[in-house]
Amino acid sequence: MDPTPTNDLPPSTRPRKRKTTSGSPAAEDDKKRAQNRVAQKSFRDKQQSRLQYLESFVDAIKAGQANRDDDSRYDTLLRSHLELLEENRQLKDSLIGLRQKLSYIGQSASAAAEDNAFDSLLKDHGSPRGSAVSPPTNQIGPRQSSYTAIAAPSN
Repeated sequence: MDPTPTNDLPPSTRPRKRKTTSGSPAAEDDKKRAQNRVAQKSFRDKQQSRLQYLESFVDAIKAGQANRDDDSRYDTLLRSHLELLEENRQLKDSLIGLRQKLSYIGQSASAAAEDNAFDSLLKDHGSPRGSAVSPPTNQIGPRQSSYTAIAAPSN
């Protein structure tokens, strides 16, 4: 038993025998055309299916990008909000500090006004301490003011 050369090859690479047809060449051409039509239709269907898949993939990526853009906008707004809150806190702290300084200056001025040396300066310049000081007026009429003249207690 001699092994034939076709048995040495794996089944997928063995040469195949062609089937012989007993039909006319026109029938064979029609059969070939029909087979080509089916193959072309199958190819177009696969191509259309692949195109639809890719389009849906692109839509999914765009939707993901839109969500990231929304997240990015949210993060930006949140960061700005936190910065504004910090700035607001700093401004409030500054305002409190300025009010404390102003209060200290007011208390110092009040203490200085009660000093005897201040009384002697006022007497030298002809302005007694107990007299009322009127606010300045402009040429149109008396100035409207929310403060009143300060009269020091007489000694």
